[in-house]
Amino acid sequence: MILLEDSDLHAVISYLKIIEHSHVNKIWIQISIKHKFEMLMKKHFRLKDFSIQIFRSFEHLSSHTSCNINVTSIWSENIACAKKLATELNRNIVFINTHLNFFGGIMFLPYLKIVNRTILTSNFNNTPIQSNIFAYRENFLHISDKEIEIFNLFYDGTWHKPVNNTYWECNNRMWANATSEDIKMCLDSAIRGFRTWAVMTFDTRQTILHKIIDELRLNSEIKSSIINMIHETYLYKESLNSQNDSLEIIENRIPKGVIILKDKNEVNFFHLLMLILISGNSTIVIDDPNSYSLVRYCEIFSVYLPSGVLNYLSNEDTSNIEIELCWTDYENYKNQIFVESNFQKTFLNLTVPKQIILTLK
Repeated sequence: MILLEDSDLHAVISYLKIIEHSHVNKIWIQISIKHKFEMLMKKHFRLKDFSIQIFRSFEHLSSHTSCNINVTSIWSENIACAKKLATELNRNIVFINTHLNFFGGIMFLPYLKIVNRTILTSNFNNTPIQSNIFAYRENFLHISDKEIEIFNLFYDGTWHKPVNNTYWECNNRMWANATSEDIKMCLDSAIRGFRTWAVMTFDTRQTILHKIIDELRLNSEIKSSIINMIHETYLYKESLNSQNDSLEIIENRIPKGVIILKDKNEVNFFHLLMLILISGNSTIVIDDPNSYSLVRYCEIFSVYLPSGVLNYLSNEDTSNIEIELCWTDYENYKNQIFVESNFQKTFLNLTVPKQIILTLK
């Protein structure tokens, strides 16, 4: 629950009496009304029953909450300001001047389904890592003084040697062999990157990606195709509005989270990568001897993207990485998200619905 400085605090108190504290995870109060709100709360409730936080600027409100489905209410007499804030918040459902009022069931709770399991959209911290599934093979090499080009792992915006210092050789180059501990640190990086990238506006993300595309060593036709695809996604994300006598509903899309990417074809790879990024997701690119390698472009991406948005893991056999990150083989994971030759459907699979509900007086 978010209370702006022009909130009708008596209406808020009335709602809290109806819904009780167990239905409110946290109350954010603009600092200018802190004293007045606390006085009212002491009169009607026990303050220890509520988690109350103070904010000075809207930037403090931009990150995900810790609950599985993010439901927030904004209270303000300035409806235009409340709508703007609701649009900027990365939440699944935002109520304006009401809280958890589902109006006879016409609202629906967003969820996403990948590979026969439901993953709640912000439940990243509970992602399991199976630490003992990697079986080392004899051809995994330890690097000492070999004079050979070496490619490490990339996360948190920089290169990292694999924890176990093991590599595999391909095309006269040495490639890092990621294991469970590397994967965990990479996933943590991707989660942090997502929380930063997802709250940026579409226009900001588009500007950044255009700069990256200019740096890529791709022919002009491919670059043009990728840019056109990014421009088209602006239409996919357009809001849908509906209204009746009691409420107005605005529905748009918010990013899904951390997306895993692997592809053999360079052109298809970059189209999917840019679609993942323009949608507001972060990504972990996984690489093996048979897939396209992004390794030479990681530093270019890191110049423009926030740390953790793009991450890179490699292994001579990525099947174990796929199980840890996708909970299935990559082919099955890919088929759940990426729709061949249909960027619009893929965009919808890379995002989840967001609803803004405004009560009409």
